[in-house]
Amino acid sequence: MIVERGTYKVKPFCERAAADFVKETFAVFGFPNVRRIYQSISGPNNVVYQEFEFKDWQEREQFWADFFALPQMPEWIEKWKELTESGGSTEFLTLVE
Repeated sequence: MIVERGTYKVKPFCERAAADFVKETFAVFGFPNVRRIYQSISGPNNVVYQEFEFKDWQEREQFWADFFALPQMPEWIEKWKELTESGGSTEFLTLVE
């Protein structure tokens, strides 16, 4: 299993709106890989986190290809830009059992 954790810098006072936007987006499009969306209560301000789970790299690549191929993507990107600032990170993790 691969966990992809995205960390996104959002504009001041937009944490909840950005978290809700991500949650609604993946609910509407029916993507099962999104597992968790977090809003910070301590630590860095104006940050939203989300985690995806994939069985392997091939599933991850297909997920993102499908996501960015959606016809709604240009509109989605514009809305995301209204809520976020540049910066953030992506981490890839694997579960130690």
